[in-house]
Amino acid sequence: MRIGVVRSVNMFFNPRKKDLRLRNQALRSSGNPGDIILVTRVNPSSGFEYDIQVAPQGSALYQQLLPYCNTPVRNSQKMFGYF
Repeated sequence: MRIGVVRSVNMFFNPRKKDLRLRNQALRSSGNPGDIILVTRVNPSSGFEYDIQVAPQGSALYQQLLPYCNTPVRNSQKMFGYF
């Protein structure tokens, strides 16, 4: 993934639970609770497979992405979405 720079990230998705885990300290520390993480799949020929952007609360990108976060996570206040 590219999180500012290209890094190896342990990523896991459980479709039954709709649970996405991104295990990387650089990613975890790049945002704050309530921010939106935008994960975009890119062509692997660029040297990485996913581009990561953090949209801080109150930013223009956050406002643009918020309507897409319309699927609740069970037993959580978190939301996610696809487009």
